[in-house]
Amino acid sequence: MGAGPSASGAFECWARTRTTNRYATVATWTLGDPVPLPIGDALGAFKREVHAFALGRDHADAKALYLYRGRWRLVKAEVTLSPPDDDGLVRRTLDVTWYSTLVRDTYLATAERLANSTRWPLCGAPFARTMQRQEDAAAAAATTLVARYEPR
Repeated sequence: MGAGPSASGAFECWARTRTTNRYATVATWTLGDPVPLPIGDALGAFKREVHAFALGRDHADAKALYLYRGRWRLVKAEVTLSPPDDDGLVRRTLDVTWYSTLVRDTYLATAERLANSTRWPLCGAPFARTMQRQEDAAAAAATTLVARYEPR
């Protein structure tokens, strides 16, 4: 049978640039090197990046963020920008895709945390006030691995 994500190695947060559609030349951060880190800690740090990204506070030139462990992608977060409306406002939509239900459940249950001292502040509260998860029949299924968040 197929192998899952490696159980060892560092976690890395990567960004893909909106203009060139290429990965950044350096990871945003690396966690768990050389001391191993529980997956929940890495997912909590990635959750902070996703919240800041969705709010437009960080990663302004990014189209998507990824959490990798070794060569395995665990989570992808992509922001889509709408054309400006009549008032000139751009609507941001966030899609989060998980590798497995285990990763999804851990991500959703884990509190946001800081990856390191340069990734301040936490953005969970403003994210919860600003964005809401869109539920439909397909997304409500226990096996769904994609969630869409739109402005409230």
